Amino acid sequence: MRRLNEDTNLAKRYVNCSAADGFLRLTEHLRNIEQRISKMSTEHLSANFRAEAGQIIKSLSRQLDCLQESTERLIKKAHCENALDPIERCVSPSDFGFHNAIRTPQGIKFFDFEFAGWDDPVKAVADFDLQPRVPMGSRTRVLSEALPQWNKGLAERYDVLFPILKLKWACIILSLLNPDRYAQITALDDDQASEQLARIKLELARSYLT
Repeated sequence: MRRLNEDTNLAKRYVNCSAADGFLRLTEHLRNIEQRISKMSTEHLSANFRAEAGQIIKSLSRQLDCLQESTERLIKKAHCENALDPIERCVSPSDFGFHNAIRTPQGIKFFDFEFAGWDDPVKAVADFDLQPRVPMGSRTRVLSEALPQWNKGLAERYDVLFPILKLKWACIILSLLNPDRYAQITALDDDQASEQLARIKLELARSYLT
């Protein structure tokens, strides 16, 4: 991460796209969550999970309402800016974590940069902390040490954006509640494997809703 961002001019020369979901406004992240929740349903699930999944969808909606209200209040009180100044963006691998790494004789090497690009540095730091497949643990901010532009303002923005992204990660984990996505995920599985996957995802999502 440090090497990607140590020479801004070089980065600008070679990186000309935004990272996946590289929103610069807090409200854009909230809108993205709202869209994800709107595509969720339970009818395609086994009857064993419909009631639980329905409760989780309600919980997602309640938490989103709370975050929308609190974020709007913080912006109005000038505790934080809604939009990040584009000059403060960093180059982010985006889908970054030890789930996309291999150990080699030369050390750990990272791969899978298809979603990489310019991004809010706070999102890059928070996503690394929140990535569920090889979790780092909540609020480590370890990637902030690699970013020359990290400052008090970005640290304060982290406190606002972190719970928003935590809710977004719950939605990502629960992508099986989107019927189209569920069909893709379970296309090669039998009913038992699909039910086991649903159980795992619902339990994991709950840990992001506490």
